[in-house]
Amino acid sequence: MPTRVRGNTIPPSRHASEAVTRSWIERAAVRWQTDGLSYWTARLGATGEVVGVGGAQRHVTGSWNVYYRLAPERCAATAMRPR
Repeated sequence: MPTRVRGNTIPPSRHASEAVTRSWIERAAVRWQTDGLSYWTARLGATGEVVGVGGAQRHVTGSWNVYYRLAPERCAATAMRPR
């Protein structure tokens, strides 16, 4: 079920608070130590602006989950620029 924050609808998988995000990052950091792989940030090379996250984490069953979430409005605008 979507959450409403300041009049905006947030998809259920999007973090609605800094505390939730901080907890998610802390859990991901532990996975780097235990599994050698986890999630990371995706940043624009020119500015360092964070435009998403991605990576892989091992589930308790032993299988791996590949995950990514990007800000399409930021990525698309940058991808179209000539180099």
